[in-house]
Amino acid sequence: MTNGESKIYRGYTIRKENGRRYIVGGFMTVFKCYADAKDAIDAAEAEDKALREAEEYVQNVCGGWL
Repeated sequence: MTNGESKIYRGYTIRKENGRRYIVGGFMTVFKCYADAKDAIDAAEAEDKALREAEEYVQNVCGGWL
């Protein structure tokens, strides 16, 4: 990627800044490489999925809210 270029990955925009800095919209962390930014997005989506599954379990099996 060149400086200032943006790419979309799973609905998030990864933008390369000057040098080796990558910024992802919605994240406060500045990443040193494109792969680290993609890994952070994947981890965030996995966490969101786990939270949704836990909430669904509590609602359907336990009959309430946690």
